[in-house]
Amino acid sequence: MEFRNDMDAGSSKPAGLAVEQIVAAELQFQHLPVDIERVDAAWLSYVLGMRYPGVVVSSVTMPTINWGTATKLSLALEYSALPSGASLPRKMLLKGGFNAAMRKRVWAAYRAEALFYGQLGQDVPIALPRTYFEGIDRANHQALVLMEDLEAAQCSFGDATRPMSIDQARSALSSLAALHARWWNDVRQLTKFDWKDSLRVVLRRWLLADHWSAQFERHKRTKPSGILADREKVAEALERLWRLQGPGTCILHGDPHLGNIYFTRDGEPRFLDWQVVHAGHWAHDVAYFLVGALSVEDRRCGEIDLLQHYLAELHRHRIAVPGWDEAWLAYRRDVIHGYVSWFLTPSDMQPVETLAAFAERYHAAMVDHDTMRLLGHS
Repeated sequence: MEFRNDMDAGSSKPAGLAVEQIVAAELQFQHLPVDIERVDAAWLSYVLGMRYPGVVVSSVTMPTINWGTATKLSLALEYSALPSGASLPRKMLLKGGFNAAMRKRVWAAYRAEALFYGQLGQDVPIALPRTYFEGIDRANHQALVLMEDLEAAQCSFGDATRPMSIDQARSALSSLAALHARWWNDVRQLTKFDWKDSLRVVLRRWLLADHWSAQFERHKRTKPSGILADREKVAEALERLWRLQGPGTCILHGDPHLGNIYFTRDGEPRFLDWQVVHAGHWAHDVAYFLVGALSVEDRRCGEIDLLQHYLAELHRHRIAVPGWDEAWLAYRRDVIHGYVSWFLTPSDMQPVETLAAFAERYHAAMVDHDTMRLLGHS
């Protein structure tokens, strides 16, 4: 079987969208596996051997397979040869698109995550899972990340039905502030890694009448009424937010909800699942995270203090922070991102309990902050 890196095929700059034109040669591959059966010892020996020459995987089994927006293959590896000094774990996780229908819908998300780990990961000033391979196959719309198995490292994972504590949220905001500060107003990087349009395309598609009717109406526990149930006005408000925000000011996680957070053995929250990373306004991450991560009661009690903490962390990183009135307004406006996202996420992408929990929290925040009025609709 042939495993070829596009660099070996003599390819130059790839054609296509702007985001594809900045893919480093070492991330470009042909014939990445799109079927689970092809993730075998030979393929793993090949991809691990690029960083650890001489490694030979003698066998691999898959104790669990998690089918979701991205498929996550839990791998148990045995080695017959390891290079001197190499310390490779026997358990890893392979993440990518192994569901053909899902790959067709969201392959850009797989690509974004491989780009993030492969081209930005070394410079990100917050803790990330260790990765052993990142690859992008444009022809087959596949992108893969081979990373450490966090369960084997005794980490636990966030769950929408178990809100964070205020102290944990404070710690997570410190990480977001460090991430945002790293490329704050860095025009070169913000232009180079401009994935914002991909996110907007998805949300605009979800706001079309057919999708709105199919997804919005299934929510039973939280049933918006009035202007919050007016599809056209909600769509107009989101477009107005994007116009008000202007150009991006930092690189965002983009989707920092509880399901994309893991906790170390000491209970420290850390971010994973960088599939929607893009250049944008800081308030997107902060509002999306805080409203979704906390119970409605804790958010109401703690959000002012937590936003002040985030701004103080930016200042600690020598960022000229926005004034309080500007920051508070931006935060309250940006609640709409989470509202649209979680009421309209297709039910085959997240469990019903997750969708219901987030819908309740973002709906409450939209009402508490009168977000539609702040975006021009009374």
